[in-house]
Amino acid sequence: MYVQVCAEKTGSATAIGVEAIAYNSDYSAQGEIASVLLPENPAKQGCSQTTLLFSSHLKVYSFVASGGTITKKSSMKSIF
Repeated sequence: MYVQVCAEKTGSATAIGVEAIAYNSDYSAQGEIASVLLPENPAKQGCSQTTLLFSSHLKVYSFVASGGTITKKSSMKSIF
């Protein structure tokens, strides 16, 4: 399954990211893709795309970091 994830810096966040995780039907195997923007990157938005081998379940979460530490993390959201 083709998956694209994008992250966008807003506010005072120094680093942000989003990760999508695809699982097989019994969750025994998985594949991941992430988009992360670190402080050294002057871009306000970044995207990554790939084809993941597993397509029974897809879950995503995002995070915000500051000073090298994740300060906020969303709950894992089930897409399907």
